[in-house]
Amino acid sequence: MDTVAGVSVDSVAILNVNSANNVDPFYPTAGNTAETVDACLGHPNIQNIYHYHMASGCALSPPSGTIASCASTSSCSSSIAAYAISLYNSYRTLTLIGIAKDGHVIYGPYDSTGTEVTSGYDICNGMFYNSAGEYAYFTTRKFPYITGCFGPGNYPSFSVNCSTNAPSSYSMSSYAG
Repeated sequence: MDTVAGVSVDSVAILNVNSANNVDPFYPTAGNTAETVDACLGHPNIQNIYHYHMASGCALSPPSGTIASCASTSSCSSSIAAYAISLYNSYRTLTLIGIAKDGHVIYGPYDSTGTEVTSGYDICNGMFYNSAGEYAYFTTRKFPYITGCFGPGNYPSFSVNCSTNAPSSYSMSSYAG
């Protein structure tokens, strides 16, 4: 599958950031419909392959029994981006959640100091995160959520136009060269 961007630690495929309509699957632009997911933020594609577009805390703490829909889970349906980050409340440290197709690791939403990553990442949602110059992707509450491309990427002065939940700007981490 050309749309696979990586794999989560629970062996679930992480597909590219866009929906089948090439827009943000959760906060699409006008005229597009958000995709329906379960409370673990996954759903099957047309080939019936269950996958994520947004990082899921269920990968680290799998639920038992039937997984409710996002629509029937009030915190998920009210703000899927905030809900996605809340699934990591027990993992407020640098936590491996998967590996991207390009070989870079994917971490949850917190850095090694326990601070939520809200800046310092590039257009691909990756950043140089330590003094050794290591690059990884981080889960964020802004589009593209996990990986937007295979980085390192650039820091454009424009915003993406396929999402109503895009970062207002991109900035380099203090470790970027």
